[in-house]
Amino acid sequence: MPSIPSQPNNADVVRVLLVDDNDVFRGGVQIALQGDATIQVVGDATRGDIAIRQALELEPDVILMDIQMPVMNGIEATEDIMKRRPTTKVIMLTSMDEKDQAMQALKSGAVGFLYKDAISGDYLRNGIHTVMQGGSIMHPDILKKINAEAVAAPTARSTKVEMTELDVPPSTLSSSEIELLTLVAHGAENKQIAVELSVSPKTVTNRLSMLYTKINVTNRVGATKYALKAGIVSL
Repeated sequence: MPSIPSQPNNADVVRVLLVDDNDVFRGGVQIALQGDATIQVVGDATRGDIAIRQALELEPDVILMDIQMPVMNGIEATEDIMKRRPTTKVIMLTSMDEKDQAMQALKSGAVGFLYKDAISGDYLRNGIHTVMQGGSIMHPDILKKINAEAVAAPTARSTKVEMTELDVPPSTLSSSEIELLTLVAHGAENKQIAVELSVSPKTVTNRLSMLYTKINVTNRVGATKYALKAGIVSL
C-alpha cells in the first residue's frame, strides 16, 4: 500500500481519514485521491475502534468509512464519532447489497455513501467536495428507501412527527424555515440555497444549524425525513 504523502497543512485542504480493512482497496483510494491537491489523506485505519481514536487525534474533515470491519463496524464507529466530533462528515463505503446497513449508517449520522463497486477518482473527489459544500450523497436506491419509510409512517397531519424525540409540528416553523427545509429536502446544496435565498453560504450554514436543532435532527437525511413525514414535501 502506498505511503500517505506529506502535504502542507492548508486551511483550504480537505483532511480525509480512510477507514477500510482491505489493504488493496485503501491503497487504490489513496492513489485516486492524490490527483486532487485540495484533498489530503491524513490517516487510515482498518477497524472502527481505531477510526474513533484517529478521528479524535487527526481531526479530519471527512471520513471515508467502510461498513463491514472486524472488532467494530463502521456504523458503530460513525455513531460514536458523531457524538464526539459532530462537525466531521462521514461518507460510508458500501457495496450494492448493503442497502439496509447503509440506511442504518445514515441514521447514525453519516451524510451519505459511495458504492465501492463504482469507485473512481472523480467519483471519490466529487463526493468529498459535495459533502464539504453542505450536500449529501445518496444513491437513488437509498433515497427511494428513505422516502418509502417516511411515507409509510403517519404524517404530522394525523399525529406527531415520530422521527423526532420531541413533538415538533410543522405549524411551529416559520415561512422562512419551511422554505429552507423544502430546499434541503429537494437536494439543494448550501451554495444553491444561498443563491435561491439571496444570502451568503455562511448564513445558510447558520440557519441550517438552528433549523436542525429546532426539529431535533442532526443532518440533511433527518431533515428530509422530517419534511416528508410532516407533509412539507411529497414524492
